[in-house]
Amino acid sequence: MDRIFEKNLKCIEKKNRKLYTALCECKDAVELEKTRSGDYTFRFRNRYFHSRHDPWKEARQQLEEVSSRQHDILCLFGLGCGYLSRLVAEKPPSRIIVYEPDITILKGVLQRIDLSKVLASNKVLIYNDIEDVGSYIAKTIEGTEDILSYQSPPYIQCFPEKLMEYTNKIRNAQISNISGIHTNIISRLDWIENYLKNMPSIIRYPVIDRLLGRFKGVPLVIVGAGPSLRKNMHLLKEIEGRALTIAAVTAHRILLGHGITADMVIAAEKVDMSEYFTGTHEERKIRLILPELVYPGTFEKDVKGKFVYFSSFLELGRTHARYWGSEFLPDIGGSVTTAALSMGIVFGCNPIVFIGQDLSYSPDRLSHAPGGVYEIQEVKIDEKNGSIHVRNKYINVDERIPKKFKLFWLKGIDGKPVPSRYDWITFHQWLEDYMRYLRHIKPEVRVINATEGGAYIKGMEHMPLREVIDKYITEDVGIEDRIRDAEKEPPARDLKGLLGSFQKMLRSLKDISKLARNIIGEAKHVKERSMTSGISISFKENIKKLKRFESRLFRKSEDARFIWEALVAYTYRLKEKLKEEEEDMQREFVRNLDTVIQSYENVDRMAKRFIPRLEESVDYIKELMSKERSGQHAKDIS
Repeated sequence: MDRIFEKNLKCIEKKNRKLYTALCECKDAVELEKTRSGDYTFRFRNRYFHSRHDPWKEARQQLEEVSSRQHDILCLFGLGCGYLSRLVAEKPPSRIIVYEPDITILKGVLQRIDLSKVLASNKVLIYNDIEDVGSYIAKTIEGTEDILSYQSPPYIQCFPEKLMEYTNKIRNAQISNISGIHTNIISRLDWIENYLKNMPSIIRYPVIDRLLGRFKGVPLVIVGAGPSLRKNMHLLKEIEGRALTIAAVTAHRILLGHGITADMVIAAEKVDMSEYFTGTHEERKIRLILPELVYPGTFEKDVKGKFVYFSSFLELGRTHARYWGSEFLPDIGGSVTTAALSMGIVFGCNPIVFIGQDLSYSPDRLSHAPGGVYEIQEVKIDEKNGSIHVRNKYINVDERIPKKFKLFWLKGIDGKPVPSRYDWITFHQWLEDYMRYLRHIKPEVRVINATEGGAYIKGMEHMPLREVIDKYITEDVGIEDRIRDAEKEPPARDLKGLLGSFQKMLRSLKDISKLARNIIGEAKHVKERSMTSGISISFKENIKKLKRFESRLFRKSEDARFIWEALVAYTYRLKEKLKEEEEDMQREFVRNLDTVIQSYENVDRMAKRFIPRLEESVDYIKELMSKERSGQHAKDIS
């Protein structure tokens, strides 16, 4: 093996074993040519990819273009001979993600040009698989970071289809990250409130763990509310008792309207969703699957039964699940159907089948199958301006509610682009990542997309529901008996442990509130002095005092970590603020003090908000324990 190639390969092997293997197995390589300056270029598909006179001069011009645009991460579509990546790697703070669409180009370049310094840099990653690029961005890049995508004209001309797929993949992955931040900001406080209010309901119902392993080899059909549900939901009547069916709450009303009752309906909204329920006799045949953070009124629905699960992304849920007898925290990709997939795996289901999982608008411009909460759907897609305009007539609402979304594109089942929006992009990204993960941990599980429309989901098999039923859903497997057996299991909750956890959190919150007020007072004192007499060396003792207060507060927060989740919105805004231009020392010092004051005012506010809630929770758990000791608890529940 050539010395240069071997040196480059060693660097790649340390970071990307998959790419290393692909390069070793590749038989062909592009031929490099010398330029007038003595450097290299190459011709591919009758196009030269660098100047035949002076590639470095060309690269420096490209660098000016890149440097003129704000970014934290540079995504390069094509490595070429590495001129631009070498220049960018020398300039902080750029991190570089390189996607090379053709392995023969990459091999030819690495055989002749020593790029080991760039390839070994912690700031540089290189890929040949678009899915790996999207997955890396979705998992490791923060939504607050700016991504700049750059591609040279030869790469644009030679790989137009791959460029479109690559651009959408990067854009969609980052949208997933931003969407996650916005969801946290909007929902986090309500989730915590809901959990604390839901405890009287949680104590009444079995945890989802009761169903683990009870459906080995049983088919699972997960029903979403996408517009393609119209095509095949009538077939669900055939599979009663032969497959477990879990419907998203948004699909529940649609199914009932066609005489179909799912075994279970999964709902997780933090707000009232009563309009998705009918209150009919048929609805009483279903069971609900509900997280601890769902809107409290959802637990009051009149149905056959309910199962509770705990959320992996809520600190209180993660901390308390074991006290309620739950060890299983489902992987959740922002949608109840993604949560149902995670549950189906641990239930032992195989195959797992999706229908109504379009994740896109239909050709006739619908977002959901008819029969749900939208009596009228008006969708206009403005491709020129990249927007989607929606005016839906919502059930029980007289006016048509206008909304506007940014337009995104996904690859459709037929290979053509389908219009989508940011929340569906998030679900799609999670599903494709999860399918990659599933291939490693459970390769025997078949996941089939029988939606018959909408977005293509890489890693799933795609086939019509009729074919799925004929192949895999052929005999009665006693679905109802399996669920009833699970419901009969006695609870395994630990009220004493739960009480101890709440009491510890309550004590910590009271201490946190007190320490936050101390920090605020000290910071205001320093600010007033600095405004009148300027920055002084005497402030050193004040800063030390602030740090002591902070250190004590952080130690106390170990027993009430959820308080920092509640402050996620302020953390996000702080990061945005700190990206502003630098100021002079005096103004920056004052601004930093203002940031400290604002931050700890928020800490104090959140502590005071949840102290009464935790006091109520402590009293409630004490009352439960007292009733259990006196033998009244079982009677109350019945």
